[in-house]
Amino acid sequence: MQDEVKIGDYYLRLLLQEADETATPIHNPLVNKVSFTKTTEFFNNVYHRFLLSARCEMRCLCLKAMAVTYGRHHMTIGPFEDSRHFVSMLAKCTNAAERDHFILLISKLVLNKDNVRELISSQLLPILVDLAALAHLHVQRAKIQNQMGRTFRQCVSKSFQTNVIEASSEQMSEGSSAEWYYATSDNNKERLGPFSFEKMKTFYAEKTIFEKTAVWAAGLEKWEPLSKVPQFRWTVCLGQQQTGVPLYNFTELCSLCLDIMIQMCEFFPSRDENNSVVRPMPQVKKSLTE
Repeated sequence: MQDEVKIGDYYLRLLLQEADETATPIHNPLVNKVSFTKTTEFFNNVYHRFLLSARCEMRCLCLKAMAVTYGRHHMTIGPFEDSRHFVSMLAKCTNAAERDHFILLISKLVLNKDNVRELISSQLLPILVDLAALAHLHVQRAKIQNQMGRTFRQCVSKSFQTNVIEASSEQMSEGSSAEWYYATSDNNKERLGPFSFEKMKTFYAEKTIFEKTAVWAAGLEKWEPLSKVPQFRWTVCLGQQQTGVPLYNFTELCSLCLDIMIQMCEFFPSRDENNSVVRPMPQVKKSLTE
């Protein structure tokens, strides 16, 4: 046990291996019952360890511990004042494993309405939409189970599993459509293309193109740096030498992002108890439709 990470009275790895139904309660040992002070103290201690750590493995372990703790005790812990900072850290994230753990934690933070307000104002929704759109890069979809388990979510999950048209072997190659152009000069007058997404990944690996290289494809309003295009920002720009193991494939990540957005919307319905339309439109719905 001496090699295990311990925060307070609890070993993180062992705590994370427990099922919710049989999980060890975070209690006050003096009175042997669940304690608001003890639970909040443990959550904050894990957060503090996360902020102090520079190692990806430790940061991911802390994020997962925070997610599990908040998911089990969100009513006890209440609003988390630093919710918005996780959006900022997610936006700057350059590691796929940390990205997935940030999303996992956020999926638990949205169980609290005050947290949702903070997350909306910190521009979380555009990031979730960008991440959800990566599902089209996952060409070999496995069956997934939507985590929330409600009727609409089940329909969304089922659509991922069944609404798939069988493609040819050439089309099954990731990003085989040649649609990307890149500029070879600062004024974008000299450009090459079109190339497939897979070919662009090869160019990046060979250092032919870089994060600041301007790229364009049909649908983009203007030429953008490679690192500003979500399809590249969350894939090739994360780097080749990654530490840690991602939690999700792109379909699972998309499903979790949809769960988060649906949960956020449920706190701010478009109709009141009399089924009358709410005006002005709730900010979360407005942001999603813009």
